[in-house]
Amino acid sequence: MAPRERDPLLERLALLNVALLTTAPASVPVPPLAACIEKGVTLFGGNDGIRDTWNPFGSPDMLERAAQIAMRYDLRRDDAIAMAFDCVSDRAARGCGFADYGLHVGARADLVLVDAETIAHAVAARPVRRLVVANGRIVARDGALIDAL
Repeated sequence: MAPRERDPLLERLALLNVALLTTAPASVPVPPLAACIEKGVTLFGGNDGIRDTWNPFGSPDMLERAAQIAMRYDLRRDDAIAMAFDCVSDRAARGCGFADYGLHVGARADLVLVDAETIAHAVAARPVRRLVVANGRIVARDGALIDAL
């Protein structure tokens, strides 16, 4: 879609607070990330299947999804790769309508701890998930689930 057709549509989506989700598929067109951000449209990443009939490469791991978004949109600089991570974290929370999301006192304690120097490093290197915390409870350590019951 040409920018002269696309931009008014994106402006309308932003005005109506309509968010767009992408799975960053390799074989079909995707919404234009930079244009969406520029026009104020929340474009976020997610998945719709985990190793299903349509995509045997599906994974619930959002760091992997961030890497897929970075590859699909040809994001190579650290700041651009961090934008891909934002698509599966802050933008995803906004797109899903989650309130009180983020790293601050009082927010729900959902986080993944990895050995990485930067967000871009965490996305690109795909390090072992040292610790996974869901709602304040440790649910996985060093890549293995913990019996959380």
